[in-house]
Amino acid sequence: MMAIDPNTETLRPLAEAAARLPALRGGRPVHTTTVWRWATRGVRGRGGQTVKLETLKVGGTCVTSDEALVRYFLALSTEQVATGQLPAPENRQPSPRFAQRQARPSKGDQAEQLTREPPESEHDTNDGEECA
Repeated sequence: MMAIDPNTETLRPLAEAAARLPALRGGRPVHTTTVWRWATRGVRGRGGQTVKLETLKVGGTCVTSDEALVRYFLALSTEQVATGQLPAPENRQPSPRFAQRQARPSKGDQAEQLTREPPESEHDTNDGEECA
């Protein structure tokens, strides 16, 4: 991993770096704590390795650089960039809770069952006549 060169790279506090990124999930902006998490815990890349965002401490402020962000994003998507396509998803088992939710009927199914007419009984002696 390459270190940030403060003499040649554009340094930015993590909050400013987060504000400059495009919106990600659901059109929401990237939060400062997300960038902090990228720097401290990292994110697992396509190959299974953990990739961390490079940072420096300038005074009491944690900073990164525009160039470090580019290196970080490229490291996370190296396989994607090399092949030009997304890799196949890993074979994962669903969690027990997910399996339980899938097995339960949805609210729509329950409502449909309540509105269905009961099946006609074979032992119906009315012969279609209504009771008085």
